Formats: sequence, structure tokens, C-alpha cells
Amino acid sequence: MDATRLLADLHEAHRDVAEYFGALPLEEAYRRAGDAWAPIDDLRHLTLSTSALCRGFGLPGEVMDQKFGRPSGPARDRDEIHRIYREALDAGGRSLAAFVPDSIPAEERTEETRKHVLGAWSDAASDLERVAASWPEADRDRHQLPHPLIGMLTLTEWVHFNVLHARHHIAVAERRLGRG
Repeated sequence: MDATRLLADLHEAHRDVAEYFGALPLEEAYRRAGDAWAPIDDLRHLTLSTSALCRGFGLPGEVMDQKFGRPSGPARDRDEIHRIYREALDAGGRSLAAFVPDSIPAEERTEETRKHVLGAWSDAASDLERVAASWPEADRDRHQLPHPLIGMLTLTEWVHFNVLHARHHIAVAERRLGRG
């Protein structure tokens, strides 16, 4: 996939997240199914994980290489990243505590809170799009960062993953609401 299409896919996935979580009826946005996250929590998780990824992308390539080594082969495509991620989830993989949002107290489950959460998502998504675009295409394939469930990913693979992850959490929210 060429770099222009990859970055356009990232932008589209980020836009889809904002539109989906922004359009949910307020009661549905905060509806929990047992111990499972409410849809707003999926959005907050995406913001936490995307913000962390921005910090990783902000490291100089030399620092990435020193800390995490160089990729052992070419970047894998989105289908392969999806397969690896699906296998990790099916094997019981879950988010690290750092990426699990705290529960929102009942009195704060308002439209104002949702707007704040959507603003934080917009900031994180825009930051990732900017920092991902700042890396020349060839350099995105030369450096890697660790993923807590699926191991090392090149920066290109991370962009693929972020697209998949965004769409995954829309689908998860839909299932929890009984529509998927």
C-alpha cells in the first residue's frame, strides 16, 4: 500500500471513530454491559493508546534502534497484522492496565463529558496523523516499536494496526450494544 493511501486510511478510521462515538445516543454511549466497558470507554481506550503511540513515533530513529533493534524483515501488510492481532485476542490477550480507562462516575455521564472525551480523541488522532506523516515512507519500515500483545511492529505496521484498532473498537461497541 502506498504511503498516501496508508495515511488516508488512518485519517478515515480516525474520522469514523469520532463520527460513531459522537453520534451514539447519550444513554448508549455510557451503557455498560456487566463488567464490560461502555462505548465511551472504548473511545477513551483508543485515546490512551493512540497518545502513547504518538510518543513512540516522536522518538528519534536512532533511539528506537538502540532500545528496540531493527526490524528483521519487510513490513507486513494490514491483513497479516490483523491476523496476528486476532490470534492474540483469541488467546485471551487484553489491554495493559495503562490503557484501561477509569470508570466515569454516574454524575459525570453527560454530553459535556462526551464532548471532552471526543476532543481528547481528536487531539490524539490528529497528533498521530501528523507524526506518522512526518516519517518518510522508507524510514517507517526501518524502525520498530513494541506492541504489548503482538510484539515488535514497524512504524508502517503500527499505522496499519491503529486503523484496525480503531475499527475493532467500533465493532466491539456495536456488539456490546447488541447490534453487531
